[in-house]
Amino acid sequence: MTLSARARRLFRFCWYGAASVIVLFALLVSAVRSLLPELDSIRDDLTQQIQQRSGLIMTLGQLGASWEPKGPQLMIKAFHLPTQEDLDIDIQVQEAVAQLDFWRSLRDLDFRFDRVTFHGVEVHVHGPLASSGGDSGNAVTAFKNTFLHQLSELNISEGVLYLHLSDQKPEPIHIANLQWRNHGNRHLGEGRLYLDETSNLDETLKLAVELRSAQHQRLFGRGYLQAEQLDIGDWLARQFGNDTRQFRGVLNMQSWLSFDEQGVRGAQIAFGESDFSWQQPQAQRMAIKGGNLVWTPTATGGELTSRDLQLTSNGQPWPDTRLAVSKHGDDVSLWMNRLPLDKLKPLLGLLPGIKDRTLADLLDANGRGELADIKLQQRQDGWAASAGMKDLGWDMSGKVPGLSGLNGQFVWRKDHGRLILPKQDLAFYWPWQFSHTVKFSEVSGELAIEQQQGWVVKTDNLKLDGDILKADLEAALLLPEQGATRLQLYGNAELKQADKAGRLFPRKAMGEALSDYLSTSLQAGHTDDAQVLWHGDFADYPYDGGQGVFQAGFTLKQGQFQFLPSWPAVTDITLQALFENIRMDLWLKQGLLDQVPVQDAHVFIPTLDRSATLTVLAGVRADAQAVTRLMQASSLASSVGATLEQLKIDGPVAASLDLTFPLGSKVADQSPAILGRVAFWDNPVYLTALSTQLSGLRGELQFDGDKVTATDLSARVFNQPLSISLQTGRSGDSEYKADLQLGGEWQTANIDEANSFPLFSHLEGGANWTGDVGLVFLQDGQYRYDAQVNSNLEGLAIDLPAPVGKSASTPHRAALEVHGDNRGAELQFSEGMRLGYLAQFSIDDQGFHWPKYQLAIGKRPSLYGVEGGSIDLAMAEVELAHWLPLITGFIDTSDDKQASLVPPLTRVHGSISRLDIFGLYFDQTLLEGWPDESGWRFRAESDQLRGDVLIGKQWRENGIGVIADHLQLLWDSNGGSPQKASADLIDQMPGVSIEVADFSVKDLPLGRLALAASHTESGYSVDRLELSRPEYRLDASGLWVADGDLTRFDLSGELNSPDFGKLSSVIKQPLGIKSSPLDTHFAVSWQDAPWDPDYASLNGHLGFELGKGHLSEVSDKGARILSLFSLDSLLRKLSLDFTDVFGKGFYYQSFKGDIAFVDGVSTTTNTVLDGDAGVMKINGDSDLVSHQLDYRISFSPALTASVPAVALISGASLTVGVGAFAVSKILEPVIEIITQLNFKLTGTFEEPILEELERASREIRIVDDSPAPEASPKPAPATEAQPEMESLPEPLPDGEGKSVGQ
Repeated sequence: MTLSARARRLFRFCWYGAASVIVLFALLVSAVRSLLPELDSIRDDLTQQIQQRSGLIMTLGQLGASWEPKGPQLMIKAFHLPTQEDLDIDIQVQEAVAQLDFWRSLRDLDFRFDRVTFHGVEVHVHGPLASSGGDSGNAVTAFKNTFLHQLSELNISEGVLYLHLSDQKPEPIHIANLQWRNHGNRHLGEGRLYLDETSNLDETLKLAVELRSAQHQRLFGRGYLQAEQLDIGDWLARQFGNDTRQFRGVLNMQSWLSFDEQGVRGAQIAFGESDFSWQQPQAQRMAIKGGNLVWTPTATGGELTSRDLQLTSNGQPWPDTRLAVSKHGDDVSLWMNRLPLDKLKPLLGLLPGIKDRTLADLLDANGRGELADIKLQQRQDGWAASAGMKDLGWDMSGKVPGLSGLNGQFVWRKDHGRLILPKQDLAFYWPWQFSHTVKFSEVSGELAIEQQQGWVVKTDNLKLDGDILKADLEAALLLPEQGATRLQLYGNAELKQADKAGRLFPRKAMGEALSDYLSTSLQAGHTDDAQVLWHGDFADYPYDGGQGVFQAGFTLKQGQFQFLPSWPAVTDITLQALFENIRMDLWLKQGLLDQVPVQDAHVFIPTLDRSATLTVLAGVRADAQAVTRLMQASSLASSVGATLEQLKIDGPVAASLDLTFPLGSKVADQSPAILGRVAFWDNPVYLTALSTQLSGLRGELQFDGDKVTATDLSARVFNQPLSISLQTGRSGDSEYKADLQLGGEWQTANIDEANSFPLFSHLEGGANWTGDVGLVFLQDGQYRYDAQVNSNLEGLAIDLPAPVGKSASTPHRAALEVHGDNRGAELQFSEGMRLGYLAQFSIDDQGFHWPKYQLAIGKRPSLYGVEGGSIDLAMAEVELAHWLPLITGFIDTSDDKQASLVPPLTRVHGSISRLDIFGLYFDQTLLEGWPDESGWRFRAESDQLRGDVLIGKQWRENGIGVIADHLQLLWDSNGGSPQKASADLIDQMPGVSIEVADFSVKDLPLGRLALAASHTESGYSVDRLELSRPEYRLDASGLWVADGDLTRFDLSGELNSPDFGKLSSVIKQPLGIKSSPLDTHFAVSWQDAPWDPDYASLNGHLGFELGKGHLSEVSDKGARILSLFSLDSLLRKLSLDFTDVFGKGFYYQSFKGDIAFVDGVSTTTNTVLDGDAGVMKINGDSDLVSHQLDYRISFSPALTASVPAVALISGASLTVGVGAFAVSKILEPVIEIITQLNFKLTGTFEEPILEELERASREIRIVDDSPAPEASPKPAPATEAQPEMESLPEPLPDGEGKSVGQ
């Protein structure tokens, strides 16, 4: 075989051999690949084989395999490598994927894995990998061989590592991912750690680990962890379970760790600029600017120390702060040089489980000061601690009290400790217990704290001193683990300011009811002997069964105590107080309740709990006004106070009080029990509602709550006896009502001047009366009332004209009603329709006012349109003289007594059918009067008067003034023989001033009237009386004087007229005198009123003179002066004798004379009528009373009057007479003429009798008195003088005279 053949054969063999191997390998791979899905069926066998080969105990939950390009790939689920005898590691893997390095495994004839991936890994490291001697156990060796040499690459995702360094469950280290590479003896790992199990990829730390090892050598290595701008806000929110705080944070940090199989050999954390913050409930921020934490192991443990830590809280740097934690065996110690409380706020939000409300309270506390040299140690025998306190303080927040200025040292060892308080200022603020900050200028003492089946706090030298209280206390507070808290306390105290004692009362411990009551009640005073004792369990308080005791006693001096808010405080107090358990007793030795002296009063509260009631037992004797003010300032203001306010009592009274008031919540719905009495003895009283003053009040007023009763009160009103019964009570929710029943007997004899009223002076006798007053008190101090007084006036005489007047035996129903409130009232008095009185009152800060009233007679009163006082009359007949005393009583405002009782009269209105003013009557009179600066002005409208009447302020001086357009005087002349005016009437007469444009007497229009009259020392003087018309003028004056019991009026003056005959238009009768001026003067008097001449007493004289005129148609009616001489009868007689002369009247040159009046008889001796037809002389008298006439009249005709008389006497006719007269003028014969006629005038004014007594005649020659034709003028021959009639002829014998006239 050639070489080539051999070579070919060898090649062929190799090729076939290789092909066979390949085929066999392919068959083997195919067999393996076909068997891989069935791998889980041999899981138990395979697990046993692995355990035998590796020496590690493990379990496989499920196996799976597949063929990958590099070879088989195993899939394992629920892999668990538990801790073993010499391996303190527990590994659990949810899912593992291992890529077998097929060729390497064939080469090494052992499993070699190219890449292993773990997902869901949980690793618990319970101890070091090697013993303290450095030897590793078989399991550890197998573990290192498996994971460090048989694996090329290990990838871990979603793993958790637990380092069990103590008995407590460790915090997990969450591995986001880890890539592990094994390169011989060098092993490297890189990955990232989650902050927690819910972190995302943005919340991871960079991790690097390096290990070095040999096959049989110890492991050692180092680790590195880095956080760079790591956002930890969400992590903080998750850790502390509150997203509402809005955490924010950034972490910059590097840490290094060196370790070996025995454990950590060193560690260091270097902080970069990091911070964290949160916003709710208050924004807080803390930052680390730099610094390191270094862990140094020791033989027995290790020590963690801080280096150059730079911390800030809310921008404020911390002071130099150093921290050290050490572990020596089982002992752990902590030391910190200082801990400033004000820098802890950002850390408070990181406290585990802290609630928002608690966190807010801690933030609001605003801690201050610092704890210094803090030491905390945990030993096997217990805890030990110590710390110094420097100016510790915080604000009150929630139920945590506030404190400031606390210094001291706290030491604790095992089960006991001490709090040492040096002398210091201290302020304590706890509103939950104390109403104000409690401040002490000195606090010192030592408190021992023990733990003996609970806690015990004891002190025997606690000293407190402040502005309010100074106390030395010994106390022990027991806080057992089971059972009630017990307090044992004894102390002496000095209360410096009682009004501020409430600031020291623990409200919850004392009970809020007691605390609030004492805080409000104690308002002033001090005590230096207070003692406090407390012994017993808090749970047994108030020690009803004697299980314990609480006592506090003191004597309060110069105090002020307000027993109830609804009562005034008692001032200037000396009282003894004892608080025993839940009972309070106060014994008031002396004091002033408002202005009322109080002695030996007892105030007590039987139980200071929710059923607490306050009882006051006191008796007082004081001034009534002081008692009234006390009641008005108390809870009785709306009952007793309101009643006494309306009574307004003066003088001393005695009162007793028995008051019980509910204080506790259980009795809050109960009404106070208010009992008491007020006794009166001759006290003056003012009834406010009725504006009435009482005197001599006697009796007793009793009250029970808001019910006030009095049944036996007696007093005097207007000096009249009065009985009073009183009963009050509440009607409705807001109205308090008082009912008074009044009664008495009115006696006019008992009326004093101080209570004068214009009407009272017209009353006489007495009458019984009864009355009721209903008084309702409203809210805000308001009230209203209704009062009524009734009487039949039997026994009381009213001295006034009808219809008001009455006799004592005549009953007239009279009623007085008053309706009002606190602002005013309306009073109405009525006596049927006879008399009515209506008035309004008002009350303001200035007192009582009476703004308006109306007195009505004959009608019902009304205040409509009334301002001030008013009188309204509606009467048929009024005689002024009878009403004048009453009217002047109201009008005369100068009387101080009346002005004080009666408001000024401002209006008078009258409607009177007939008004009689001193005998003069006025019909259908309407009066409207009002006051002015001079007095009273009346506008009068009647049939007889139209004008203004002024009644002056002083009736005597300027009583009446009249300015009228029209005044007519009428009087009743058929009244018989009226009584003459008395002298008293002069004093009642007013001063008078009258101006009347149109004045008339009866139906005589007298023209303009001016009258002035006044009182003088001599009497009532008519200073001026003027009557004037174009036809005449009268000027007169007079004097009205007393004449014994009667009066006399003297009148003098002048009457002048340019034409007396025109007075016929005045007297409405023809006077028979024409074209004759008149001058008259007179001075007369009579015994009666000026307006009522008495002819029987008329005296004086009258002189008159009529100028040139003539008489015709003389009338007796209305011309009394001509009727005196009965001239009409005389002229009729003469006209018969001298028809030619008197046919058209009697012409005269003058008519004059004088008339004397003596006791009503007028006499004249020189009345002469000088007429053209002759001269008439009149002598004689007239009786003005009986109207009798007795005159002698002579008439001497002139010559021209005798010629026609011849023919007349001879019976010739008128033509014959005229012819005879003409013949006589021509032939001048000698004829006989009548020279004198004498008459006698007798009879009466109404029936005059004129008798001719005689005639005288003589013969005369008629001489022609016509002038010569050319001769110088000669004076006319003088008429022969009329012989004067020296005396009247003797009366003719009876039957001889001839009656003429009629």
